[in-house]
Amino acid sequence: MAQWYCKTLKGIDGPFSDKELIRLRHDGKLCETDYVRERSAENWIVAKRVKGLFDTSQSIPPPPPVISDSVRAWSWVPIAIFGGAAFVVSLVVIAMIGSS
Repeated sequence: MAQWYCKTLKGIDGPFSDKELIRLRHDGKLCETDYVRERSAENWIVAKRVKGLFDTSQSIPPPPPVISDSVRAWSWVPIAIFGGAAFVVSLVVIAMIGSS
């Protein structure tokens, strides 16, 4: 697995694995015009020349989004709120039907 360094307007960063490099590209943090080099290479190359990184003919699915634990912990709240509201509405409708 290659180790990559990136040179962008923000400076030089790395090393990154192949998957991390793809993640940077999909997150918009690495542009076609930025420069990259493998750890063992001396010369920088334009990122769009890295096979499969920006080549749209090869379908590279984006990595799954990273979901923080705080978001995951609160994901049930809207369901509970709307589920409870539906239950209350159901009870009101049943009460109205029963009283008529």
